[in-house]
Amino acid sequence: MKLKLLYILFFFGSCGIFAQNSVLTFEAKDEQSNQITLSEVIVDNLTTGKSITIKDNFSIDINTALFVFGSQVTDTNKGIRAIYPNPISLSATIDFYSEGKSKSHFIMYDIKCSEIVKFSRKFTEGINSIKLTPKAKGVYFVKYIDNNKTYFSKILSTKSEANVASFEYVGLSNKTVKSKVAEKAANNFFTEGDVLRYTATSGTLKASIYDSPKESKTYTFNFTEEFYKFDSYLVESEFPSFVNILFSVTDKNNKGVDYLENNDFEVLENGNKISPSESFRYVKKLNQVPSKQTTVIMLDNSLSVKDNLDKIKYSAIQLVNALADNQEIAIFAFSDNTELLTDFTSNKNTLEAAINSIDVGFPSTNLYGSIITGLSKIENKYTLDSVEEGYLVVLTDGDDTQASSTLEQVITARGNKKVFVVGLGSDLNEDSLNQIAFPGNYINASSVNDLEERFTQIRLDILRFSNSFYFLNYLSPKRDGSHSLTVKALENTNTESNKEITGNFSAQGFVSVLSGVYANVEAGLRYGVDTLKVHYVGTGDLSQDKRNLIFTGKSNGLDTIIVKAQTYWAEITPNYKWSIEHDSIIEIVENNNFNSISLLPKSLFEAKTKLILKDVENDYEKEIFIKTTTGLPQVNILNILELTPTSAKVEFEITSFGDDTKTSVNLIYNSNYDYRTRIDLGSFNTLGSHTRTINNLISNTEYSISSYGVNSLGSSFNIRLSDKRFTTDNGLPYVNTTGYSNIVDVTYTSVRLVGNNVLHDGGSEVTVRGVCFSKKQNPTVNDNFSEDGNGVGKFNSEIKNLEENTTYYVKAYAKNEFGISYGGQQSFKTIQAVYNGNVSIIKQSDIEKYKTIKEITGQLNINGGLNDIENFNALSNLEKVGNSLIITKCDLIININEFSNLQSVGGLFLIRDMNSLTKIEFDSLNEVKRFGIMGNPELKNLIFKKKIRVLEDGSINIRQNPKLNRIPNFIVTNNLIDLYLRDNSLLGDINNIENLTNLGLLSISENNITSLSLPNLKKVNNLSIEGEKIASLNLPSLETIERDYDNQDGGNTGSLNSAIKIINTSLINLNSFTNLKNINALNRLTSSLTIDIYNNKLLENLEGLENFTFGSANNYKLKIINNEKLSNLCALKKEITARKDHLSLTIYSNKFNPDKQDIIDGNCSE
Repeated sequence: MKLKLLYILFFFGSCGIFAQNSVLTFEAKDEQSNQITLSEVIVDNLTTGKSITIKDNFSIDINTALFVFGSQVTDTNKGIRAIYPNPISLSATIDFYSEGKSKSHFIMYDIKCSEIVKFSRKFTEGINSIKLTPKAKGVYFVKYIDNNKTYFSKILSTKSEANVASFEYVGLSNKTVKSKVAEKAANNFFTEGDVLRYTATSGTLKASIYDSPKESKTYTFNFTEEFYKFDSYLVESEFPSFVNILFSVTDKNNKGVDYLENNDFEVLENGNKISPSESFRYVKKLNQVPSKQTTVIMLDNSLSVKDNLDKIKYSAIQLVNALADNQEIAIFAFSDNTELLTDFTSNKNTLEAAINSIDVGFPSTNLYGSIITGLSKIENKYTLDSVEEGYLVVLTDGDDTQASSTLEQVITARGNKKVFVVGLGSDLNEDSLNQIAFPGNYINASSVNDLEERFTQIRLDILRFSNSFYFLNYLSPKRDGSHSLTVKALENTNTESNKEITGNFSAQGFVSVLSGVYANVEAGLRYGVDTLKVHYVGTGDLSQDKRNLIFTGKSNGLDTIIVKAQTYWAEITPNYKWSIEHDSIIEIVENNNFNSISLLPKSLFEAKTKLILKDVENDYEKEIFIKTTTGLPQVNILNILELTPTSAKVEFEITSFGDDTKTSVNLIYNSNYDYRTRIDLGSFNTLGSHTRTINNLISNTEYSISSYGVNSLGSSFNIRLSDKRFTTDNGLPYVNTTGYSNIVDVTYTSVRLVGNNVLHDGGSEVTVRGVCFSKKQNPTVNDNFSEDGNGVGKFNSEIKNLEENTTYYVKAYAKNEFGISYGGQQSFKTIQAVYNGNVSIIKQSDIEKYKTIKEITGQLNINGGLNDIENFNALSNLEKVGNSLIITKCDLIININEFSNLQSVGGLFLIRDMNSLTKIEFDSLNEVKRFGIMGNPELKNLIFKKKIRVLEDGSINIRQNPKLNRIPNFIVTNNLIDLYLRDNSLLGDINNIENLTNLGLLSISENNITSLSLPNLKKVNNLSIEGEKIASLNLPSLETIERDYDNQDGGNTGSLNSAIKIINTSLINLNSFTNLKNINALNRLTSSLTIDIYNNKLLENLEGLENFTFGSANNYKLKIINNEKLSNLCALKKEITARKDHLSLTIYSNKFNPDKQDIIDGNCSE
């Protein structure tokens, strides 16, 4: 079974992409080519730093992710021919064939298939070139449309510095390069072009392979006996007792050995083994110290390569586009002489341009002289802090034909420098090429098509060499004298002189140390520094002088800009992490060295912070305290205390003498920032604040003032801490506006300001003073103002005629002959009188919010269901409610008398379900729309000191108040919706409603009312009279019962289908209805129209109903029941006769009970 890595798989329908897997398989053989078993394979992506370990099933699916339909180019001349380089870092050149028949189009899409850039033009028939530049790294797709044919290809961009993506036409090309298939893209482990290192283990044997795979592949590890060759570069002693060795290791095939670890080495001093653990030995690799690769590429452009020059250049461009981060390349071309096309650079565009500039040279080839020139460009440098390693790559198709230099001169110039020689074709002097190549033999490319692969292998070999460098470090037990040193690899079968490293080192001055991590260790300072003093010396311009620093160690005056870490007793290779407690004071600058940093100040002024150094691998930590200083004094302007027209009293503070014990202080000032005037205040030896007065200033003039000190180290003029601006007095009075706490007695329309103060008259009498105010900020006397006397001193002001609920801004002012001056601005807000909207109150705290309100434009609803409302005192200012006022369920309220100023309720006035309420008293209420008092079982007194005007189309609804004996005097209009009096058992007769002419509902029931007189009432919608005590009913003008009632108060009106109810009364007759002409039923009613006359003990006849009619109704019910004295029904004969076919007549339990026909026939009375 294969071990598979799962990566992101993209599907883009419009781009036509599908996944394609690349499977890498691993196997192993011994020296006799026998198949052997692998223990593990570690796959390191050296480009991205990711790693995978395989311990069984040695196969891996790296899923290079993407293939674009149509991207494969056939052998025909149509479509995209080549994209080089690909992957790219900055730009790529696309060679394409155009049929030249019409305008063609290039379109670039990103990985989401969004169009990035488009280019259109008509190309000349043949192979053309266009330059493509992405604006960011990523995967891109290029669509090329030519003569209605569409071609796709894919490009990988690993880096971009362009601001915008672009296509740029290059021109017609004579190239005949055949394109490769652009078939793979990035996933989250592997991107085409990444370098993979496979390190395999079989038992104790190790081997490694480098490759940048493009397709499925099987790798065979050929394990041989352990054979290692050592190259020593330096052996150095380092305080307190370190021995450092830099070396590289290669195998018998001269390939770099990069997989050895600390335990694979053995160290001997004077022939005796040194324990790795007791000496705290560790090994670093080249990627842990600053390193640089320089590579010289020399390309043969003699006449013999004419036919292959384009492919040579293409392959060379592939090599430079795989440039490593720490690599620089120089390009040479050579034939009869050597030409430097570009010196060392890491700019891929420059390198590509240099390669593309190569043209065919001369027949003569100066191979040896050119190589000597290239070797002179290489300089190898080895220190413990950095490594520079050079490589020469030579491509030639023949031998040296010029003979201006010899092979021996080449070998002498080469020495141990690494040279890769690629021989193209078969016309080669292989013996001389093998002697030039080092280490190893020359590389043959039998065909120009092999060049790209050969260059790739050279790139990987260079990478392998760089990874075969080792830095071995240990603490020696020796304490004096000179000693021999041997470093070897365990189980090494090499018996030659390069099987090990031998040398000597000095232990002079070596000392023992305790474990930990330390900074800036040196002889005499074995545990480094605890404190660093960063002393800035410069002009004061931090941008120019930020590197002009002196770092002073606490103990020995160490001068350096580097802080270097050192670990004692490191059991594994240290890994250092640095941090600053206050990064606003000191900046950490990384320098690519694994154990050191640079520090730069971010402030010119004295400050303290802490540098924290951690060796995270060995679990050590160190704190270094840092103080930054200029050594110069620090003087700061604090305040301008007093101003006159010609002087200013200045308060300044000396915060530091710098690196001295005293300082002189200078004030500099002028009416702009050039500080032309200087005053030397003399020497000060006391820190803290001081004051001085400067004179001879110009009145009413703005000045800038600053300060600096001078000590023995110099002047702090250029690092002044602060400056101030002030304006001298102009002769105007000094006046202060009172503080906010002294703005008192704020009402709806007025306010008092207590304690305004004219402090000084400015040298001229103050003729008037007061306050100015406005609804806008910064009021002046051109707005509103008061006049509150004259002279200096405190004064009070009162402002009237203000708008309610409005913010005002106010200033005190004073005037003399020179003009008007103003105090500071204060503000206040008048009390709100009108609340716009509805108010809902459910607890006592809600009421307090409205204690200033005079008018509520909407509804006021007070519901005491939470049993929290105790009084309505806070509503005593309320004068008007625009809509309804509803008070309900406030069981803690006994008396309602707080609404003393309430005058008008525009909607329903309702007091309902108040179980403890005994008295309602309103002093000013005189107007309501609808009046309701309901369900208050203890209410006895309803006192309204003014007559209540019930507005047009209003209502009166008083019910279920069993202890209420009187109601207010009403002033009613001609029209009311309801007059509803019910279940008020003590309520007597009512007055002041005689002028009513129209009523919606007239309902009188179960009260103590004995008579009801509505002499002007002409029309009513519903009429219900109930109650045994009603003996007098006066309705002489009633003409119509319209039967069109809508119960707007939610009261129970009984049967809505009863137009007339006369029940349980003490009436003797119905003469009140003498003029009643008809009862009109509305068609919207769903059942019959009914007249109910029953239980009237004194009713003797129905006189008064002679003229009424049921109107336009179709169905009628007339019920006359249980009227024990009723003996005459003749008043109904006319209407019963007219409606006999549509009338339901019910008559029984009266004194006389005729049926319908009896009445029609005239038998209607006893």
